[in-house]
Amino acid sequence: MVIVIAIAGGKRLAEELEPQIEKMLQEAEGADAADATLWGESQPRGLPPELADAARKKDGIKTPAQLPKADTESTVMPNKEGGYAPNYTPVAAPDGVANFIVDCDVIPGPNEHAELLPSVDRIEENFGRKPGSVAADKAFGTGPNLEGMELREVEFYTPVESSAPQEGSPAKREDPRRPVPEGDWPKLPRNDKKKLAKCCFTYDQTADKYFCPMGKELPYRETKKYDSSQGQRVLRIYGCQDCGSCPLAKECLDPKAKRGRTITRDGHEPARERMHAKMQTEEGKKTYNRRMHIGETPFAIIKGILEVRRFLLRGLEKVRTEWRWVCTAYNLKKLIAALAALRAAGGEMPVSLRG
Repeated sequence: MVIVIAIAGGKRLAEELEPQIEKMLQEAEGADAADATLWGESQPRGLPPELADAARKKDGIKTPAQLPKADTESTVMPNKEGGYAPNYTPVAAPDGVANFIVDCDVIPGPNEHAELLPSVDRIEENFGRKPGSVAADKAFGTGPNLEGMELREVEFYTPVESSAPQEGSPAKREDPRRPVPEGDWPKLPRNDKKKLAKCCFTYDQTADKYFCPMGKELPYRETKKYDSSQGQRVLRIYGCQDCGSCPLAKECLDPKAKRGRTITRDGHEPARERMHAKMQTEEGKKTYNRRMHIGETPFAIIKGILEVRRFLLRGLEKVRTEWRWVCTAYNLKKLIAALAALRAAGGEMPVSLRG
């Protein structure tokens, strides 16, 4: 069973919506002008643009805040063909044996990772059994998903970066209190800011502290909470108290850092490390490598053969109904092909399907 995502909509939809949007904007401007005549200047509605944009970024939406006029339950998101349009995100879970779609749904935004656990629960409810295993792309490897799948005792496979030092890295050493030899400093992993990556620091669970590549301690400093697309995150902050004289300071510290190097850790870190280790095994690699074919095949058939590339209805519930019919049509096509192959091979049709 694989969770896959696609975004509906396209350039043609944006072109078709443009005249409707322009007309509605003109009507809205006329209404605002009439209100201003009667009541004076109207007050701004909703969040200021900068706050609205920040809220969208928190939800994983990179486009500026926009309100779809034709379908207010949709979200303006990027099209794969380019540009932006009011879109929904259809989700489908094909099984890895016959490639039938065993669960589907539609969400109004881009945060498809939140649909993994509800999908697994629906499959168990509808089929009377849990999936044997689940493979999903990197977006689904969130802390809540990793621990949720462990609690459900379902084998899960998804790429996850581990923050622990890895084999082959000079940061992985028997005694983290001993500094990494100077000759190995260039081999230490860097992050996207070209500074020493988090995986250069070793966590001591017993002492609840980190050790840097120079063997210095980063004890617990404080806890911070903030909201994200994954829900509320609780981060424990660990900080070094002696970075000023460190010979690796230029390679480690961000120029804006005022309190030395800090490392964050949340409660999902052990689950990430377990998943990372699983994905390094031959079984993990083999299972995950099947995901692309299994996951993309239904969408290729739906788009290329059934020629369904955009939704015809508006409103989340109507779009969900439309998507369920599309997935049902796909499954019926698969079933008819399977029965035809069975007949051609001289097999008997199952009793439950005989007229």
